[in-house]
Amino acid sequence: MKTSTFSNASNDRRAASKAIVDGTAPGANFEIERVGAKGARDARYAVVWGKPAEPSKTAVAPVNAAKPKRSRKSQAAAPAGEVVPTGNKGRPPPKDVELDAAAAAGFMPEKPIVTSQANIRGQKRFDYLAERAAVGDWAAVKAYAINSNNTQAKQLQRYRARLLAYYEGTEAGATA
Repeated sequence: MKTSTFSNASNDRRAASKAIVDGTAPGANFEIERVGAKGARDARYAVVWGKPAEPSKTAVAPVNAAKPKRSRKSQAAAPAGEVVPTGNKGRPPPKDVELDAAAAAGFMPEKPIVTSQANIRGQKRFDYLAERAAVGDWAAVKAYAINSNNTQAKQLQRYRARLLAYYEGTEAGATA
């Protein structure tokens, strides 16, 4: 096998792992060694095959190998046989997903409380939507215009969508 050098140790490690996966490596154990004077700006790194494995400098698994899932409280708390839905890469679903599902199931969403002093005047918008929903004026909630595209406006849009999902969920339950 041709000896190659790289300017970055991680590139060298990646190339060695790929050679193992492709089956062109002379063995599974390797070590990355610096070639050149220590501290030199033009130092290079090379793979030395067959050295004893050192956990911090050795890679014996493919670069993109699947990692085992970590145990999580939500998985442990679930009854046996029940699958707990997860988000990307084994993480739990975002809180927004849970809140949206609760609203669709017929649970009235909580009104967000604005704590930032810079945005405190925006609280009146959340208050207005909560008041309209409390009195059952769903046409006003649906027609409420949100013209901005900042973070608070996005939060207001999510709250309005949850209120409407709650309304649709309770209407569907009432007609069934």
